[in-house]
Amino acid sequence: VSAYKKIYFFEEGMRNGGIAEHLMTAAVSAGFRGKYDITAVDGFVKQASVNSQMKKYGLDTDSVTEKIKKDICGE
Repeated sequence: VSAYKKIYFFEEGMRNGGIAEHLMTAAVSAGFRGKYDITAVDGFVKQASVNSQMKKYGLDTDSVTEKIKKDICGE
């Protein structure tokens, strides 16, 4: 991952202690100096449909696409 300027993580799990956090800690320790963005769940997830929860936490296809598009294109 050291060759990349920015890394995006979209994790259907907890942000704190999740795989994205662990991987970025290892990458930074190994010399990664780029930017990274973690989209993951914070806190308790209430019962609801999967689709509504994915949208709420920015993990659905449209949210992922929009986040990267805004970042890359400045839209």
